[in-house]
Amino acid sequence: METNRIHPGDKIQVMIYNPEGKKIDTYDGSEFHTVGDAVRAAFESSNQNSEDIRDYVFRVFNVTESTSHRYRVNDHGNVKLIVE
Repeated sequence: METNRIHPGDKIQVMIYNPEGKKIDTYDGSEFHTVGDAVRAAFESSNQNSEDIRDYVFRVFNVTESTSHRYRVNDHGNVKLIVE
């Protein structure tokens, strides 16, 4: 299974955590082709979108498949899995 692969029909929930580890927002959506698409949509819809996306951690929960992984955005703008 690819951790950066979701299907457009999947229901996705993205939880955004600030640099201190506090959950600050939750975003629900679908029709995403990649985890990166979901992360960026969640961040753009949050009140934090004037901040640096690289400072935040994103838990992407695929409701359809009941899977969840944490991600960060690196200096190159790529979404990277946080190994737990």
